[in-house]
Amino acid sequence: MKGTWLAALRGYVWVKLIGGDPEKFLNAATAHKITLWNIAFSPEGRLTFGVTVPDFFRLRPLLKQNGSKTRILSRHGVPFRMARLSRRKTFAAGMVGFAAALFILSTLVWTVKVEGGSAIPDDKIRQAALAEGIYEYQWSFRLPDSKTMSERLARHLPDAAWIGVEKKGTSIIITVIDSTSAEERALESPRDLVAKTDAVVTRIIAENGRPKVERNDRVRKGDVLISGILGGEERSKAVVSQGKVMGLVWHEYRIVSPLSKKVKALPAPPPSGAISSSAAGRCKYRAIGVNPIRCPKPVPRSGGCTSENGSCLSEGCMNSKWRFRKTRKS
Repeated sequence: MKGTWLAALRGYVWVKLIGGDPEKFLNAATAHKITLWNIAFSPEGRLTFGVTVPDFFRLRPLLKQNGSKTRILSRHGVPFRMARLSRRKTFAAGMVGFAAALFILSTLVWTVKVEGGSAIPDDKIRQAALAEGIYEYQWSFRLPDSKTMSERLARHLPDAAWIGVEKKGTSIIITVIDSTSAEERALESPRDLVAKTDAVVTRIIAENGRPKVERNDRVRKGDVLISGILGGEERSKAVVSQGKVMGLVWHEYRIVSPLSKKVKALPAPPPSGAISSSAAGRCKYRAIGVNPIRCPKPVPRSGGCTSENGSCLSEGCMNSKWRFRKTRKS
């Protein structure tokens, strides 16, 4: 029983028994249905136990019969704490006032929230709630239950499909859901569903009407896929055919390209550099766009070529960036 909230509420004490027969005392307490717990012997050989405050006063006749006395070791529980607080009246009054203020503030409505993402303006919803007594700093005990508040708010907001009011602590949450009206569809005359291109039918779903083709059928542009006439020749009814027809569509292309083509172009400009050769096999070079490199000592070679200004144009002195044009004269 030690540490239970009931014992702490009633108050309990730890007692040491002095004198008398401990076994006889325990038997007498058991016979009178007095609850004792944590019964033990101290190092001095004294019996110690715990007992509630009401049962402690019932032990007096048993102590007289056994010739024993008790000594209180410690006191625990609410009664003893209240007795200590009675000595500090200011502190006790502050605790009572704090508890009272906390209770009063917890009974107020501090916030009113609007949820649901409705198209109805929040101001209009709050005005409807204000008309029914739902506003901030209102006493929560003055408000009816959530179902009644929802029904009352629905009267002020006919455009809402559903209104829910929930109390959560010091907050009230109003959830509004709009009513969705069916879209107005234009009137349609009876008709057939036809193909808009050539294809091979892979799937057909007829929502309204009678299908005229099946899977793997090849259809041409303009063929009737779903007929808008139901019934036979004697009894027939024209409806607006609706459905979904899927198929494989292919496209064929023919491309013709000429083998020859005439193109007008300007004549080519004359070359900026020329190469001439003599009858004896000698040839003259002229570089295009670059300056020739002069050798310190031109060395004529059999069958070699020199430029007009005497510069060496042999392989050993040629620059990799030179470009030449060679023309032979008959």
